[in-house]
Parts: sequence; structure tokens; C-alpha cells
Amino acid sequence: MSPALLVALALALNPGPQRFDLAPKEDGWEQVRDQDGVQVFTKAIPGSSVYGLRSTGLIDAPVVQVARLLLDSKHMAQWVERLAEERVAKQVSPFIYLEYNHF
Repeated sequence: MSPALLVALALALNPGPQRFDLAPKEDGWEQVRDQDGVQVFTKAIPGSSVYGLRSTGLIDAPVVQVARLLLDSKHMAQWVERLAEERVAKQVSPFIYLEYNHF
């Protein structure tokens, strides 16, 4: 069984609050916010004007509800501050895509 399938199965079987921290633990991350139990970090990407984003915290909701919110592009501007445009730039597979966000 693949690691991703194991994680999905474990989350599906535990509908309670979910702890999230999916970013790598590399050096260079700078904490930019700590609010309501959520820590936000950024990191400059060498050779690029793009910054990496990492968050860690506890969401008191079932993982399916959280995923549904994160993937709802029609309503994303209601909860993403200063978002002007969001769209799928490239669909790699049914579950992997590159997302374009303009702020």
C-alpha cells in the first residue's frame, strides 16, 4: 500500500481534529506569524522570486471538510486575503495539479 493511501486511510478513520505539518523541516524557514495556534513560515527559493510557504497547527474539523474548503476555487477569495485570481495552471494527474494564485 502506498504511503499516500495509508495517510488518506488513517485520516478517514479519524474524523476528529487533524494536526497538520506537511512541509519539509529544512533550514532557512522564517516564522512570520503565530496566531490562534497556527504558525506560518516562509522561505526564499534560490534563483526565484517565489517564496515557499509552510504552516503547522491544529484544525478542529474533519479532514474531508478541510480538504473540500482548500480545493473550492470558486470561494477561495472569501478566505484567502488579497486573492485576485486563482486557477489550475496545469493538471498533472487527477490528484496533482499546479495552481496559479494572483494577489
